[in-house]
Amino acid sequence: MSRSGFAPWEDDLAADWLIDTISESRLPQMIERMLSSPVNKASSSGIRSAAGILILLGNPFIWPIADLRRCQELAASQLEKCLMTETQEDFRSIIQLEIDVLKLMASNASNSELTPKLCELLNKWYR
Repeated sequence: MSRSGFAPWEDDLAADWLIDTISESRLPQMIERMLSSPVNKASSSGIRSAAGILILLGNPFIWPIADLRRCQELAASQLEKCLMTETQEDFRSIIQLEIDVLKLMASNASNSELTPKLCELLNKWYR
């Protein structure tokens, strides 16, 4: 067993199990299907939910790596469209944070870049 960090998924056995479990669940396909939906008032909540799953699980040790960056970029792009339809300012600011986090994740930003935005977002989600 090779450990590469302190997170529970940062060792070979855990990473293999998580990637297999996520793949077998068909969650990546379900997320991509939702993210490929046309953006409108009715689909925005589902798109945000799918993007939220990617924010929470979008780690190369957890998510199938072949699709990860593309899905994160798609989620950010779709959320930008959702932002255009959102009229409530508090939701607009949270959606913008979601976009920022996904873009940082897709660009393989350093933890020092990602962590403050991610913490800010999680604080808003779980207030």
